Amino acid sequence: MAEVEEIMPRFMRVEHESSKHGGSAKLQLRLTKKYQEQLMRKGAVCLGSEEILNGEYNKGVEFERIINEINGKDFRGKDNVPFYIEGDLNINGKEVQVKFNGAQIVVERTLKNLQKRK
Repeated sequence: MAEVEEIMPRFMRVEHESSKHGGSAKLQLRLTKKYQEQLMRKGAVCLGSEEILNGEYNKGVEFERIINEINGKDFRGKDNVPFYIEGDLNINGKEVQVKFNGAQIVVERTLKNLQKRK
């Protein structure tokens, strides 16, 4: 686990949704071995073996559950609350997004819709 103030552009890749989902461009978190090692040198913490991510949900949601538990919070389960409404977790009054390697960050369509709302 590593905590960062922001997701650096070098940690992201522009990919596309499947054509079944519209084929829109999206930003995906892709931590290469090089970047994983960089985060480890900067203080990333080992939470346990990969088996701790086996559970009711996918690995990303299980990771979020573990981060909630570490911070003494009740895990509310898989939700669909948009990132622009609130974070995945509130730690000391700060909204935090929890992302597992390979996670979708945002779909271009969402950014366009937010821009229209402004």
